[in-house]
Amino acid sequence: MVNKIGIIIQARMGSSRLPGKIAKRLPYRGEFSVLEHIILRAKSIHPDYLVAVATSEHSDNDWVETITQKHQVVCFRGDEEDVLSRYYTLATQHQLDHVVRLTGDNPCIDPYYIKVAIQKHLEQNIDYTYTQGLPLGMNVEVISFTALKASNKLGGTPPDREHVTHYVRQNSDKFTLQFINVLSEKQDFDNYRLTLDTSQDYALMCLLYERLYPLNHLFGFREIIDLLEKEPWVLTINQQVIQKQAYNSFEDEKMAAVSLLEKNGFTYTAQYLLND
Repeated sequence: MVNKIGIIIQARMGSSRLPGKIAKRLPYRGEFSVLEHIILRAKSIHPDYLVAVATSEHSDNDWVETITQKHQVVCFRGDEEDVLSRYYTLATQHQLDHVVRLTGDNPCIDPYYIKVAIQKHLEQNIDYTYTQGLPLGMNVEVISFTALKASNKLGGTPPDREHVTHYVRQNSDKFTLQFINVLSEKQDFDNYRLTLDTSQDYALMCLLYERLYPLNHLFGFREIIDLLEKEPWVLTINQQVIQKQAYNSFEDEKMAAVSLLEKNGFTYTAQYLLND
């Protein structure tokens, strides 16, 4: 039986750190927006795969629907905060067997590694696959419809509803998971930041697209790393940006804050939090 695959991009105009980031052009004054580049990359992977954008019903996202019409991909509009329900409803409507989860803030996602993730996922016939070793903003998630359905039914916490695969990752005893290293063991680029969340990130993305897009519209990991190895100063553009995280509890979040404070010399404040 042929598996029906869907690539779903979650995207909305709201952003606390960089409002309207998905509508920004890449490069600056370029032809396409951030969201359009992600759609075009997703469409390049396989002609039989469904490509869809899951956005919210808020009027700010009317632009998103216009973009999906322009590029002839599916648009689904649902709850602003409940992203998981958007994915589940889309997957149900289109009878998907497996879903690739992409987000609207990762315009450097590499079609090659999306193909690798899908292949490894289908070979093992499991619930959840996640690539490891690529820069932040380039790793790939694939989830089975079975796991997505269970997550939608059982996942009741705000992180479960917002982060789609959170319930599966936190309940590994109930699902089959694999974390695959797509690079050699000696290679690990997790500390490279290639996601879009701040103005510094946007400056870096503009530079990458300015340099690489004219040579290959679907430039990927290898081209980016070649550029960064030749011009390592590029990474300094956004190296001070701190990535937002989803924590399982207040205690986990507090300990992460303590660690960050101690790392930056605020030992008295860190001790106050620990003793509070």
